[in-house]
Amino acid sequence: MGVGGDIEASLDDGRFLDVAQYLAGIKTERAIQQKIADVIKDPRIVPGHLQELIVQVPFKGIITTNYDLL
Repeated sequence: MGVGGDIEASLDDGRFLDVAQYLAGIKTERAIQQKIADVIKDPRIVPGHLQELIVQVPFKGIITTNYDLL
C-alpha cells in the first residue's frame, strides 16, 4: 500500500485530521485552498436534505465554518 492507499485507509477510518495534517505538510496552503475551491464549485454538488432544513430555521442569518457554498 502506497501513500495514496494510506491516505484512503485513514479517510475510511474517519481520521480526517490526520490526513489534513499530512497534506498540510506536503502541499502549499494555496494548493489546498485551490483543491477545496475546485471541489465546492463542482456543479454536480447540490444541497442535501440537511441543508434544505437548515435554511428553514427562522433566523435572520446562519454562521458556519463549512467551506461549501450550499
